[in-house]
Amino acid sequence: MIISHTITLGQLTFILRVAVQILSYGGPFLIGVIILGSVPRLAPIDTHDIVNRVVGASSATRRTGKWIVSRIRRNTADPIPPTNLILVLFLSITYTAFVSLSDIGFLGLYACPVPGPTTSDLPASIASDDAARSFVSAHMVNGTELAMVSAWRCDASAPTPGSSLTNCTSWRNSTYADPALFDGINSTDSDVLLLRQLRYAVLQEDPDYNINSFYLGPDTQRLLTSTVFDGIAVNPHVTGVQIVAGVPRLSPSQNVTIPQTLAIELEVGCMSLGVSSVQQVGHLSGYDFFTVDDTWQKYTGPDYLHDVLLQSAIATRTYLRPFFNESTLSNGLLRSINITTAPLSPAAKITQHYLPTQNSTDLGVIDASLLSNCTAALQAQIGLAPSSNASMCGYFGIGGTLALQGAAGLGFTRMICASATQVNMVSSIIAVSSTNRANISLTRLPSTLHYVRADFVDDASLVGGLTGIEATLAFLPYERYTLSSSPSGPSTHFISPRPFSILPSQVGPGSGGSLISTLSSILLDPTHTLTTSTDYAALKLLPAGFTPLSNFSTSLVTEWLGQVGGSVATASLTYNGWAARQMQPVLVTSSDGVLGACYKPFYAFGFLPLVLAAALVVAWTVLRLLRGSLFGSQAVKEAYGGLAPYTGAVSSEPLSKETLLVWEQGSQPWLQVVGKGYPITGEPSDTTLQYFEAHSKPGS
Repeated sequence: MIISHTITLGQLTFILRVAVQILSYGGPFLIGVIILGSVPRLAPIDTHDIVNRVVGASSATRRTGKWIVSRIRRNTADPIPPTNLILVLFLSITYTAFVSLSDIGFLGLYACPVPGPTTSDLPASIASDDAARSFVSAHMVNGTELAMVSAWRCDASAPTPGSSLTNCTSWRNSTYADPALFDGINSTDSDVLLLRQLRYAVLQEDPDYNINSFYLGPDTQRLLTSTVFDGIAVNPHVTGVQIVAGVPRLSPSQNVTIPQTLAIELEVGCMSLGVSSVQQVGHLSGYDFFTVDDTWQKYTGPDYLHDVLLQSAIATRTYLRPFFNESTLSNGLLRSINITTAPLSPAAKITQHYLPTQNSTDLGVIDASLLSNCTAALQAQIGLAPSSNASMCGYFGIGGTLALQGAAGLGFTRMICASATQVNMVSSIIAVSSTNRANISLTRLPSTLHYVRADFVDDASLVGGLTGIEATLAFLPYERYTLSSSPSGPSTHFISPRPFSILPSQVGPGSGGSLISTLSSILLDPTHTLTTSTDYAALKLLPAGFTPLSNFSTSLVTEWLGQVGGSVATASLTYNGWAARQMQPVLVTSSDGVLGACYKPFYAFGFLPLVLAAALVVAWTVLRLLRGSLFGSQAVKEAYGGLAPYTGAVSSEPLSKETLLVWEQGSQPWLQVVGKGYPITGEPSDTTLQYFEAHSKPGS
């Protein structure tokens, strides 16, 4: 519970201490006034004695407690029951305890970060049309005119009769200089995304063909931590990556809640194959080792990928078993017949690998067959239509320096991995810490997914340098994913990946949907471009470097794939500035690193008794004031002060505590022993204060 955004913890503690001190002094003072106004005129000597002790603050607490108990037990017969005096004396002796008890209440105070100013903002913090234009232009190839870059939006598509191509049946075409093309777009439409390095593509085969070029692929470094940039939030995690669209620019210590937006979620899982490669020190080559017992099963990833990868791993192991010498079984391991073909290296890294073959010309053939079966099983598992377009599985491994009995060798562990991509409608909370690290949480919302695709081909292209031979050159298609709210719809939507080869530049219309459909293929990379090309050499290297690895786990590979996916998003994707102008503002809250004072409500019980007692004292004081029996208590105080009360109480015998004394008024008040037949003037039921006030009036 936040108490204050501006008052520091020290200031709040000081204020509360002052308040407690005021109550600790003011309460007893008012209680003393009430006591003096509640003293009966006619009472036993011990009643007068206790009042005297309260006034003199001499042994008041102990004697007061005994006096209260004796009245409750009715051990002493008062001629007039002093009910009010019993209550106020009890309040007097407990009030001090309540003051001490209030210290418990201070235990609930603690310093906490508090929300700062709240502002409304738009995706990428684009607040004007000029800002939108500049933002879009900034993500084109430098010097590109927006009016030269075509922009397509397709609302419906249908298969082309007699062809495997899909055609758009409802186009809205213009250029990126035209903001009206994006009027009415909502936050869960993939057309809010913009690919980087867009430009008009001039094709050598057909210079007049209207098409764009752009980049799709990772950067040279992995994205290691969650980040917010250019209207996108990217969260690489241990089993994949999440990409959230429509995020404002967030500074450190700021957060935003986006009630409804588009999220791309790619999840990966890896299962070990139980096959490792080792090259000992001083050897020119190494061998593969096959684990024969069930300890080979190591898995990291979502539950729905486990069974598919387990069966695929078993199928792969069945293929690999003949490559090992059964007579070499030792400690649950078989050694390979031939030397290993694994990509051994002293540097810690993650890379892809091919399965060994009997014939070098078959390299990759059996891999494709096994991975195709893995893909088919995964498609059935997540409810996708069977398709041979792109593989959803791949062989990966982790290798590096290995400590071998005090010496350094080389090791490599093989595994099979799979990925699945979802396009979901989500609500998202994104918070950026004071160290500029983003924390992204998603809540999936029930929705319906609509998919539109339009293929782009050049029927007049000449390929292969063979003149006179017409062929069809296919480009990356236009793809659009749109989500609409549906209370009865699913909250997760798996999509079929598109086959893809990483190139320095891609050609096509350049829709945001292109990244969504190819993200899985980029990571699984069937052409092994990411792990073999020198352009991406840094991607596969791990922080351990040449230090011997102690962990060859599947979790390192799934995390690595998520980080590469994050790199793809940051290098290839941005937000469409024109689309940002169509979005509803969201609230951005900032704490600015300010610590406020907070309180744990449980400890408020320490203050409660004192507050209630103080409220009772104030209410009682007001009641006395309204009855006119509050002022004049000073006379009663003076009458009880010192030894004055006993000067007139003369008796030839010692006075017992049951002896009745009554206040009488002459030139000065005195206490009179009330013996048998003593004539009491006035009303015996009056309080001392009432009697004094009555006899202080003229003519009394």
